[in-house]
Amino acid sequence: MADKLFVRYFPESDHMQWLMFGDDGNVRLRGDGTPETFVERTTDVSWSGSVQAMLPGEAALLTSADVPSRQRRQIQQAVPFMVEDDLAVEVENCHFAIGDRLDDGAVSVATIDRALLDQTLSRLKDAGLAPRALKLDTLCVPFEGETTVVVEQGRVHLRTGQVSGLSLETALAGTAIELLPEGQVNVLTCADGGDAGQVLAAQLDAELGDDVEITASESGGLDLLCANYGASNLDL
Repeated sequence: MADKLFVRYFPESDHMQWLMFGDDGNVRLRGDGTPETFVERTTDVSWSGSVQAMLPGEAALLTSADVPSRQRRQIQQAVPFMVEDDLAVEVENCHFAIGDRLDDGAVSVATIDRALLDQTLSRLKDAGLAPRALKLDTLCVPFEGETTVVVEQGRVHLRTGQVSGLSLETALAGTAIELLPEGQVNVLTCADGGDAGQVLAAQLDAELGDDVEITASESGGLDLLCANYGASNLDL
């Protein structure tokens, strides 16, 4: 069993987090900093295996398109025009990742600014990394059919569906509570969620009452997302 390296890159701050598991499943390496910092801290580290990367959910638009065709090429050609009205930038400046079909028959889509995607891949390359996959951290939140809220260090993820949800800074999460759909909400407060995470969990408990179940996770946020990385098939 080879090593597994997970990285999460934040384009706005040019900052990344990394977590490496050895072939025995134990953590070999953990850290954060710029891509250059990663190079400095791993100079004497020998490893082999895959690189699996994440971007913050804010980096892309999660949507869907009702494309009846089953042929991949036709779907790829049709999607940009189907979701064009939802975009904040010109369609020709976007990259479209096609995922699985949803229960209603629509095709799941993630749309990202092409320049942002190029920046991400370039900076990962500067760190000596060529990821096998690039996914959104929002879709690495555990989901079993009910809305899941994960509170980690400085960030909150709201997973509302198979390929729907949003991620944002904890300071902005209070207003996002209003966007939660009706029904059961499962809240996971990660070990690195801090006081802000506890405050948000208490707010959810007060506002949702019997519809919320709060669980304290012993894992850090990145650990939890990495453990659930394979559950998302939407690869940028």
